Amino acid sequence: MPGRTPNHSTIAVILVSELSRGLEAGACRVFNSDLKVHIQATGLYTYPDASSVCGKLELQDQDVLLNPVLLAEILSDSTRNYDRGDKFLDYRSIASFRDHLIIEQRSILIEQYCLVDGRWTMATFKDPEHEIKLQSVPASFSVGRVYRNIASRQKLDRLRYAFAGLSKLNIQLMPN
Repeated sequence: MPGRTPNHSTIAVILVSELSRGLEAGACRVFNSDLKVHIQATGLYTYPDASSVCGKLELQDQDVLLNPVLLAEILSDSTRNYDRGDKFLDYRSIASFRDHLIIEQRSILIEQYCLVDGRWTMATFKDPEHEIKLQSVPASFSVGRVYRNIASRQKLDRLRYAFAGLSKLNIQLMPN
């Protein structure tokens, strides 16, 4: 989808790279947001930020994925509620779907939803050292790796903001 932020784009590239690295030797494939997914039960066509398939690739018209096992969404302000709500409900109607990642771009936070024994479970990851192990594909990655080019910039921006605030405060407190 065009018009994404640099953080969104960076996280998406790193996520697809991390997933690809973990799937190199197996029967699973990872795709970026260029591949459309069709949710047959609802008729919805969508472009998740990342998707993965294990086993036979099922396509509609050679360019629309029908059987993802993993779908990932990087949240933006305009789609946040939809991605967490109705879109996730629609995704759950895909028979092959087992793993869902919801990734914040403005803070370090990844939510992992997994279908285990017919029930969806959820885990939240905020620590860069935490390792996320996917259920549907033989891949894992650390939270810090996903945010490796984002977190340092955000920390630097916070320091700049704090310094700017201190500078203004000091100027105001100095006698004439």
